[in-house]
Amino acid sequence: MTFLLRKGVVRHRNTPIALILIVMLSCLPFATSSLTKNLTIESSGTVNYEPPPEVSFVDNFADAVIDSFWSKVEVGAGVATEQNGHLECNIPSDGISGLVSADPLDLSTCDIQVDVNIGDVRMQALMVSLSKVNTSDPWGQPNWYAIQRRTPGSELRVQKRVGSTLTTIYSALWSSGIGSLRITINAGTIHFCEDDIEVYNESYALADYDCYVYIYSQGDEGHYGMSYFDNFSLTAVSPPPPPPPPTPPPIITPPLHIEGRYIRDDMGNKVFLRGTTIIHFLDDPSGKMDWGNWVPATVQANLDAMVSWGINVLRIHTCVEWWLNNYQGYRDNLKDVIQLAGERGMYVIFECWSISHLYSGWPGKDPLPYPPYNNYPEIIGSKQDFVDYWTNVSTELKDYPNVLFEIFCEPHPPDGNQSKIIRDEFFDVVEDCINAIRAAGSDAICIVQWGQLLWTSNPTYWTANMYWVEEQLDRGILTDTNLVFNGHIYRYHGSFGSMLGNVSYAYILEKMQGFQIPYVLDTLNKSVICCETGAFHYGSSEYDNELECLRNELSIMNEWGMSYVVFAWGDTAFNIINGSESGGSYDTNPSGQVLIDAIAPSI
Repeated sequence: MTFLLRKGVVRHRNTPIALILIVMLSCLPFATSSLTKNLTIESSGTVNYEPPPEVSFVDNFADAVIDSFWSKVEVGAGVATEQNGHLECNIPSDGISGLVSADPLDLSTCDIQVDVNIGDVRMQALMVSLSKVNTSDPWGQPNWYAIQRRTPGSELRVQKRVGSTLTTIYSALWSSGIGSLRITINAGTIHFCEDDIEVYNESYALADYDCYVYIYSQGDEGHYGMSYFDNFSLTAVSPPPPPPPPTPPPIITPPLHIEGRYIRDDMGNKVFLRGTTIIHFLDDPSGKMDWGNWVPATVQANLDAMVSWGINVLRIHTCVEWWLNNYQGYRDNLKDVIQLAGERGMYVIFECWSISHLYSGWPGKDPLPYPPYNNYPEIIGSKQDFVDYWTNVSTELKDYPNVLFEIFCEPHPPDGNQSKIIRDEFFDVVEDCINAIRAAGSDAICIVQWGQLLWTSNPTYWTANMYWVEEQLDRGILTDTNLVFNGHIYRYHGSFGSMLGNVSYAYILEKMQGFQIPYVLDTLNKSVICCETGAFHYGSSEYDNELECLRNELSIMNEWGMSYVVFAWGDTAFNIINGSESGGSYDTNPSGQVLIDAIAPSI
């Protein structure tokens, strides 16, 4: 195809369509870019252009039909019509009309131009935007750039809105109400031209290059009528696609199931889970394993350190809110942890700890996950919403053989209310969640709990022991064959009476028998896990008592063939490592050494 070069404009000999493919160097300072590298100039002055294979679209609005590339923007009785050889935008006062690309386009390297005739309307614009609207003002949306001709003041204006912040980055008298507007993006810089003369450029500030392209006009009480667009052209040269990600190593952790009181793998071997908890997926979508950054190498270093201790299960505090809205890649980050753990032979307990993420002024943990007991009915507004959340989670994670689901952490009656109605109501919802998980195609072990803590000061107090297991079985629920029953034990919080009481083996054994754990294990033949226990970092000798208590707890649980998770890996008052998850060194502290010593005989 042969083109002639005149005043920086490439034109076909036999058509009036102005295909703007190269410009004067003052407008496009990257003459060797992929937009122009296919141009060759012959000795006669003729320019031969071989279009690149990427997106290229031209519309001279000559066929009286809106091309499928576009969809209309019409607000306040504004009307956009292709007729009389151009796009006519009929604008009443306060009206808007024009076109927007039907789909987003990769504009990381692009050249966009349109001829404009503003007439008497208030404004004509060429805009690139991260959002698409058809019946409201594009100017009011977040995240866009626009070059505009504006009748008031005969002004040429360049504006951007990044997030909600609007900035006028260029303003001057226009050269004319008739001419061309142009936006070019290349190498991370966005350029704005009027009539092929660059007026402004800056580093591209939007979060993405996948944008919609608008051409539209707007009126107001003093400026309305007819305006025109013509000779639109767009060339977008997409960067080469990234290479496909490498296939991750296989998960070597076999799926688990329950047989009576024991957890077993798919070969029938008994599996005793011994692990720890990470908490910071509640206040940072990266889990704070690298101070707010998602760095897989840091995640791997944490997991490798855990494996070196003999840990075979990682429990993760998560929140409903960030899972549902996938804030900053929350779901993918959690999936990465599950995958990386599985590659190392580790299991992961996906635990629903709270409805919202933690933040300044956070009102505290939800007693129960649904209204009227939760703090965030706008996130979980009903019991069914909570069931649907678990459908979502299990659908996403059902293909990971190393994942276990903990339905809700420390459900407890609000204000100490011990009504059986509240307890039964909760377990009815738990039963619905388990059924939803199974319906989604997951056979993963589910972990259920009632109360915040096991303690024996009042053996009839339903949050104090595990009598609730038999109570709910007698109701005919929680009979799923892949359930584990959970209770938390903390000396610091009063599980053994006085926080400063006896820590001898005999005393701790007596109290733990009072939690009714042996009854659930041996009489009911059900599996039990302690998903939280730990030693609080008191000063002086009291920390030694905490350590001795923990040592005796874990020894007893080993003897009973129980699984357990020690709280916590990282920055807490119960920390089992010296430092934080992002520290790069995961040396054990005395609490961690108690866990290592307990794991060693059972490895």
